[in-house]
Amino acid sequence: ETLAAGGGTLGTECSTASGTTDCTFTGIAAGTKLIIITLDGVSMDITSSVMVVLGDSGGFEGSAYVHLTQMYNSTGPAISSYTQTGAFLLFRPQAADIMYGQVILSLMDSTNNQWGCTGQWKLTNTIMATVAGTKSLSGELTQVKCEIGGPDDWDGGSINIVSYT
Repeated sequence: ETLAAGGGTLGTECSTASGTTDCTFTGIAAGTKLIIITLDGVSMDITSSVMVVLGDSGGFEGSAYVHLTQMYNSTGPAISSYTQTGAFLLFRPQAADIMYGQVILSLMDSTNNQWGCTGQWKLTNTIMATVAGTKSLSGELTQVKCEIGGPDDWDGGSINIVSYT
């Protein structure tokens, strides 16, 4: 980890060309209020989605995520909408799609460790997607994981985070 512009802490970049199925960022500092996740050329070998999972000192939490993910094409309104409760879903509809964008996690309420999530990413030259939602943790956030939601492997790009206290 290194100091990023504006006093943030830059995580260790995770290569998504490695054939693995997740990128885990641990050791997030106590008192963190903002995390920016950057997806740079992320791709997978078959059709799956990237999921953002939050965790505290007790581990990753796989339930009670409230969110909506929508895809848009360049000619108009939403073409698809998705929800699930096990993670924040960053949908990717086809194996050829390459993801570029950011997901922002912000602390909304420190008494119940409630985090807000918003993000946008480009999939192709004509399709982009967005996510918005919330998740309360059982303790203070200490880790974030980007994982693949299916029997797939990363085959290109990288993911990193910057966190701010």
